[in-house]
Amino acid sequence: MYGICGHLSDGRALNCPYNVPSAKVNDSLRVDGIDFYVTSVYVEELFNSCKDVKFGTMNTRAMDFVGAGAQNYKEWLAFIGHRANPNEPGSPYAIAFRIDVDSPGMKPMNVTVYSCGDPSLGCSCGDCPSSSVCSDSASTAPREKQACAIRIGSLKVKCLDFSLALLYLLTISAILAWGLLHRKQERTGPSRTKLLLNVKDENELHSVNEQEISMQPNQVSEEASAVVTMLRPSVVQGYILNFFRIYGSFVSRNPTLVLCLSLAVPLLLCIGLIHFKVETRPEKLWVGPGSKAVEEKQYFDSHLAPFYRIEQLILATVPISKHEKPPSIVMDKSIKLLFEIQKKAPLDPATALGGFTGTNYSEASAFVITYPVNNEIDKTEKENGKAVAWEKAFIHLVKVHVLPP
Repeated sequence: MYGICGHLSDGRALNCPYNVPSAKVNDSLRVDGIDFYVTSVYVEELFNSCKDVKFGTMNTRAMDFVGAGAQNYKEWLAFIGHRANPNEPGSPYAIAFRIDVDSPGMKPMNVTVYSCGDPSLGCSCGDCPSSSVCSDSASTAPREKQACAIRIGSLKVKCLDFSLALLYLLTISAILAWGLLHRKQERTGPSRTKLLLNVKDENELHSVNEQEISMQPNQVSEEASAVVTMLRPSVVQGYILNFFRIYGSFVSRNPTLVLCLSLAVPLLLCIGLIHFKVETRPEKLWVGPGSKAVEEKQYFDSHLAPFYRIEQLILATVPISKHEKPPSIVMDKSIKLLFEIQKKAPLDPATALGGFTGTNYSEASAFVITYPVNNEIDKTEKENGKAVAWEKAFIHLVKVHVLPP
């Protein structure tokens, strides 16, 4: 029928329902509807392969764009088969999908469907969450089986982490126990209340008998040795005391040398600042050099092309006073200026307007103008020289001709 229905050059047939009238467009007849025979297995697999694909340009699911947010394959086929009105995007004729329907001479479509996660397609993790590049289940599954873990209540801890934590606690406990034991030994040793010389008042000194006087040298010697032993520093304290004693003597004897070294050493360490470079590229600042995102971007750039360098110009109104709301920018004068700067195609108002609440686009106080600039794979940081030069000239142009004086 009319060059569309019937047998095609490849021997297959396209069925047009006879009860659907043909449409007349520009004095010629066109088919107004067709029947498309498919199997339920095919359309379900087709929907499942597309339902999670991301549409990066609009930062949403592709199914929201090509399927009106369909939740299953029936809603998707109903949207695809709907005939769009003249001058509207969509199918130019109605498509009636016949699922699992037997018809003489018709073979339902049932071809192999590849999921977006199939490795042969090479989809990135950002475009397809089920892609093999963003899932380590295949490579980490054996590791997870062999990994040792200890469950403490609802908390699951790796054996290595648990061992390190236990070793840390044992070390701290041993240090605390040694400190408490050492302190206890000091307290139970020779009484600090005894003096080296038993100083008494004059009446007691005169009443001391000769026997006590004869025994006093031995008692003083024993108590003195006990106190000296008690006040002797530990090995660590001895090393620290010796080090700072030697260091202090060296500094006092060589003040000029110490001051020069204090200036020379930091200056030598600052030589590395020669290679210091300020990084302003977001992909270098926020993404690790060996991360999967970098690998996916390199794969995408080398096989397709780098994404555009996005340049934006925001035109906004200024409130009369600080306590007032900025006036609306949606006026004839502002729109004419907008079209002089850039011709805009139909797009989502949220990407071209700003400063509004909800869907009150007439209250918008700013225009957002986007200029995509060609991008190149930046290996030596010189490939985008032309783009950078254009950006500098663009900023100068805006400052001179767009910004108010």
